[in-house]
Amino acid sequence: MSISNLPRRFPLAFYVLLILFCLVLFLRIGSLTIHSVFPLGYDARSYIAAATALRLGYSPYDETQWQHIPIDVVYSKYLYTPLLALLLIPLSYLPILPATYVCVFLSAVSAAVFVLLMTRSVGWKLGLFAVFAFPPTWHTLYLGQINFVVACLLILAIYDIQSNQRYRLGINLAFATLLKITPLFSMGMMFIRGYKRSILSWLMSIFIIVLVTLPFVSIKTWLESSYYAITQVWTFPNMLSWTGFFVHHIPRYGEILSIILSTVLLIYTLMRVRKIPPVLVLSAAILLPLLIVRIVWEHHAVMALPALLILWNHSSRSRLVAGISWLAIALFGGIAMPIALTLCWVISCWPGCWESLLKKIGNVNLVTF
Repeated sequence: MSISNLPRRFPLAFYVLLILFCLVLFLRIGSLTIHSVFPLGYDARSYIAAATALRLGYSPYDETQWQHIPIDVVYSKYLYTPLLALLLIPLSYLPILPATYVCVFLSAVSAAVFVLLMTRSVGWKLGLFAVFAFPPTWHTLYLGQINFVVACLLILAIYDIQSNQRYRLGINLAFATLLKITPLFSMGMMFIRGYKRSILSWLMSIFIIVLVTLPFVSIKTWLESSYYAITQVWTFPNMLSWTGFFVHHIPRYGEILSIILSTVLLIYTLMRVRKIPPVLVLSAAILLPLLIVRIVWEHHAVMALPALLILWNHSSRSRLVAGISWLAIALFGGIAMPIALTLCWVISCWPGCWESLLKKIGNVNLVTF
């Protein structure tokens, strides 16, 4: 039997589009990794360097103190709390490249764990596709980034809200905050929403973790970490928050525009906190820092996956928005990322606006007809 006589479940155009889709994803993954610093693990090396500094009694934020540490490969600036560096001190005894590759492996393991957590809501097939067909995932793994660990804690926070485990919600968000400062937005929004037991467990968790680490990390270093990342004023063309985009591309008025937009987005989110379901509050709080924090790269899009999961499961209308947003980031990236995440933020804060818009469009078409 010839190929042309085989029964087809889908038209030929479907397979052509599928091949094009896979080709674009392959090219996108290649473009994100091929332009990255070699060898892989550029960000992971900053973790190892900071861990080495901490082990030797230096501040992980003052590179002038530990320039004599023998690291002969390039690495990025360390922009995290001391907890991550402290946890990686055992790896600091290894040569820098083997330690880096261990971090890359751990990053891949955390991505796999994230898929396992997703299967609770969407099944393993969709979970695997949503994570490993997503180009920012491969960028994250190439860099050896901590993003998926934070994403895992955020997806656990989703399940905590759904099962009303408020104390556990605070603990998960505490660990997420101490790994990357942006989950602080989520805890703040949940507190305003009335999750006082969560803020209590969050504060207790933070206190206990800081207390336990005091023999290794001074209070001064902890306080230094709380504002170090915020005070960075880098500008690069491929920063993808609205703040980073405006500051770089509109040099004269970018700072003012970014402050105005960030203030508007924050105020509107706060106004909607008590009017939407708690799980959508978490979605908006996850997306907000990706829109207004200055330093946002494309690989940070993996931390938006928990928010997209919330929208995917919330309703058929929001599922369409989540799917389109995932496709926009996966296929195009760049400016499509803040545009797509802003749309998701709008749907999170105003879940009924999508349905209202469709109704209005339907009514206009009916009147025209």
